[in-house]
Amino acid sequence: MSFVIRVSALICNEDKILFVQEGKENLHYGKWNMPGGHLEEGEEMVVAVKREIKEETGLSISVKGLIGIYNNFNRKHYIQYVFNCKVIEGKIKAQKGEILNIAWMTKSDVELMPDSAFVYPHILKKMLADSDEGKLMPLDYISEF
Repeated sequence: MSFVIRVSALICNEDKILFVQEGKENLHYGKWNMPGGHLEEGEEMVVAVKREIKEETGLSISVKGLIGIYNNFNRKHYIQYVFNCKVIEGKIKAQKGEILNIAWMTKSDVELMPDSAFVYPHILKKMLADSDEGKLMPLDYISEF
Protein backbone atom coordinates (compact mmCIF):
# COMPACT_ATOMS: atom_id res chain seq x y z
CA MET A 1 0.00 0.00 0.00
CA SER A 2 1.30 3.43 -0.86
CA PHE A 3 0.97 6.55 1.27
CA VAL A 4 -0.10 9.99 0.12
CA ILE A 5 0.35 13.03 2.35
CA ARG A 6 -2.17 15.82 1.83
CA VAL A 7 -2.44 19.30 3.30
CA SER A 8 -5.75 21.15 3.55
CA ALA A 9 -6.90 24.51 4.87
CA LEU A 10 -9.98 25.27 6.90
CA ILE A 11 -10.42 28.93 5.99
CA CYS A 12 -13.17 30.81 7.81
CA ASN A 13 -14.57 34.28 7.28
CA GLU A 14 -17.02 35.13 10.05
CA ASP A 15 -19.51 32.23 9.94
CA LYS A 16 -18.53 30.91 6.50
CA ILE A 17 -16.02 28.29 5.35
CA LEU A 18 -14.24 28.32 2.00
CA PHE A 19 -14.84 25.30 -0.25
CA VAL A 20 -13.61 24.40 -3.71
CA GLN A 21 -15.48 22.27 -6.23
CA GLU A 22 -13.18 19.66 -7.73
CA GLY A 23 -12.63 19.96 -11.48
CA LYS A 24 -10.22 17.12 -12.19
CA GLU A 25 -11.67 14.31 -14.29
CA ASN A 26 -11.69 11.64 -11.59
CA LEU A 27 -14.11 10.12 -9.07
CA HIS A 28 -14.29 13.43 -7.14
CA TYR A 29 -15.26 15.58 -10.14
CA GLY A 30 -17.90 18.14 -9.15
CA LYS A 31 -17.68 17.41 -5.41
CA TRP A 32 -16.95 20.07 -2.81
CA ASN A 33 -13.77 19.90 -0.75
CA MET A 34 -11.62 22.07 1.46
CA PRO A 35 -8.82 23.60 -0.59
CA GLY A 36 -5.54 21.75 -0.48
CA GLY A 37 -3.50 19.10 -2.18
CA HIS A 38 -0.54 16.78 -2.11
CA LEU A 39 2.71 17.50 -0.36
CA GLU A 40 5.53 17.60 -2.90
CA GLU A 41 8.75 15.75 -2.22
CA GLY A 42 11.03 17.79 0.06
CA GLU A 43 8.35 20.43 0.72
CA GLU A 44 7.52 21.71 4.20
CA MET A 45 3.87 21.32 5.19
CA VAL A 46 3.13 24.98 5.94
CA VAL A 47 4.77 25.99 2.66
CA ALA A 48 2.71 23.32 0.87
CA VAL A 49 -0.64 24.45 2.25
CA LYS A 50 0.09 28.09 1.37
CA ARG A 51 1.13 27.04 -2.16
CA GLU A 52 -1.93 24.84 -2.69
CA ILE A 53 -4.36 27.53 -1.53
CA LYS A 54 -2.70 30.16 -3.73
CA GLU A 55 -2.83 27.80 -6.75
CA GLU A 56 -6.43 26.68 -6.22
CA THR A 57 -8.04 29.93 -5.05
CA GLY A 58 -5.71 32.84 -5.80
CA LEU A 59 -5.67 33.74 -2.09
CA SER A 60 -2.67 34.28 0.18
CA ILE A 61 -3.15 32.86 3.67
CA SER A 62 -1.59 32.81 7.10
CA VAL A 63 -1.51 29.52 8.96
CA LYS A 64 -2.72 29.76 12.58
CA GLY A 65 -2.28 26.16 13.68
CA LEU A 66 -2.92 22.48 13.03
CA ILE A 67 -6.49 21.28 13.62
CA GLY A 68 -5.65 17.61 13.20
CA ILE A 69 -4.16 14.75 11.25
CA TYR A 70 -6.67 12.42 9.57
CA ASN A 71 -6.27 8.99 7.99
CA ASN A 72 -8.30 7.79 5.06
CA PHE A 73 -7.96 4.36 3.52
CA ASN A 74 -9.06 4.12 -0.08
CA ARG A 75 -7.03 2.61 -2.89
CA LYS A 76 -4.14 4.36 -1.15
CA HIS A 77 -3.53 5.39 2.44
CA TYR A 78 -4.06 9.14 2.70
CA ILE A 79 -2.69 11.07 5.66
CA GLN A 80 -4.22 14.54 5.73
CA TYR A 81 -2.91 17.46 7.76
CA VAL A 82 -5.62 20.09 8.21
CA PHE A 83 -4.61 23.62 9.11
CA ASN A 84 -6.65 26.52 10.47
CA CYS A 85 -5.94 29.41 8.13
CA LYS A 86 -6.91 33.00 7.52
CA VAL A 87 -6.99 34.98 4.27
CA ILE A 88 -4.34 37.69 4.14
CA GLU A 89 -4.98 39.04 0.66
CA GLY A 90 -5.98 38.21 -2.86
CA LYS A 91 -8.98 37.92 -5.09
CA ILE A 92 -10.73 34.57 -5.44
CA LYS A 93 -9.94 32.94 -8.75
CA ALA A 94 -10.51 29.23 -9.44
CA GLN A 95 -7.52 27.33 -10.82
CA LYS A 96 -8.28 26.52 -14.44
CA GLY A 97 -8.59 22.79 -15.13
CA GLU A 98 -8.44 21.90 -11.43
CA ILE A 99 -11.27 23.80 -9.71
CA LEU A 100 -14.78 24.32 -11.12
CA ASN A 101 -16.03 26.77 -8.52
CA ILE A 102 -15.22 28.35 -5.16
CA ALA A 103 -17.85 29.16 -2.54
CA TRP A 104 -18.18 30.39 1.01
CA MET A 105 -20.64 28.13 2.88
CA THR A 106 -22.08 28.23 6.36
CA LYS A 107 -22.14 25.05 8.44
CA SER A 108 -25.91 25.05 7.90
CA ASP A 109 -25.33 25.07 4.13
CA VAL A 110 -23.01 22.08 4.50
CA GLU A 111 -25.45 20.18 6.71
CA LEU A 112 -28.30 20.69 4.22
CA MET A 113 -26.31 19.26 1.33
CA PRO A 114 -26.20 15.48 0.74
CA ASP A 115 -23.03 13.67 1.78
CA SER A 116 -22.52 12.73 -1.87
CA ALA A 117 -21.83 16.42 -2.64
CA PHE A 118 -18.52 16.28 -0.71
CA VAL A 119 -15.20 14.51 -1.01
CA TYR A 120 -14.97 12.15 2.00
CA PRO A 121 -17.86 13.66 4.01
CA HIS A 122 -17.11 11.57 7.12
CA ILE A 123 -13.67 13.15 7.40
CA LEU A 124 -15.04 16.62 6.64
CA LYS A 125 -17.56 16.30 9.48
CA LYS A 126 -14.82 15.22 11.90
CA MET A 127 -12.59 18.14 10.86
CA LEU A 128 -15.42 20.63 11.35
CA ALA A 129 -16.29 19.12 14.74
CA ASP A 130 -12.65 19.28 15.83
CA SER A 131 -12.49 22.92 14.77
CA ASP A 132 -15.74 23.69 16.63
CA GLU A 133 -14.25 22.11 19.77
CA GLY A 134 -11.32 24.48 19.50
CA LYS A 135 -8.73 21.84 18.70
CA LEU A 136 -5.70 23.72 17.48
CA MET A 137 -2.13 22.55 17.89
CA PRO A 138 0.71 25.06 17.54
CA LEU A 139 2.73 24.79 14.35
CA ASP A 140 5.85 23.88 16.34
CA TYR A 141 4.24 20.44 16.84
CA ILE A 142 5.40 19.80 13.29
CA SER A 143 9.15 19.33 13.24
CA GLU A 144 10.71 19.48 9.80
CA PHE A 145 14.41 18.95 9.26
